[in-house]
Amino acid sequence: MKKFVLFDFDGVIADSLAVCLKTAQTLCPHITEEQYRAAFTANIYETHKTLMPLTHGPECHHDLDWFEVYIPLFENESKLFSGISEVIEGLAHKYTLIIVSSSVNSPIQGFLEKHHLGRYFSDIMGADPHTKKTEKIKIVFDRYAATADQCVFVPD
Repeated sequence: MKKFVLFDFDGVIADSLAVCLKTAQTLCPHITEEQYRAAFTANIYETHKTLMPLTHGPECHHDLDWFEVYIPLFENESKLFSGISEVIEGLAHKYTLIIVSSSVNSPIQGFLEKHHLGRYFSDIMGADPHTKKTEKIKIVFDRYAATADQCVFVPD
């Protein structure tokens, strides 16, 4: 029976909290780290829709596209978590590895290639097919004829 390990990306493979917070504060300097972390208790896209309309003044740039700010910062500043390469390589020998992330696919693919990890992942389910992780997991089930019993999800 084939088994799958589904990895979240930011906060699990990529240490990108500082980049994400910097991006959020570029759009709205009034967002605190505590508020930003709390945004992840729900779907980040839904939380973003509720936070961004709250313009505080001319210093806010809520009209900027998140990924236009995030991707260059991510490519230059994000780091690989210590030890995760070895974990991924070890798991890839026994399981099918898949990324299930809220980010878009392109920076994930670039990061994995930069760190020589792309070959270990069978698929990347970023925001491109859907913004909800539950929907992406359903896509994994369909695409790989998998069941919940065959999968484990590694969140941040």
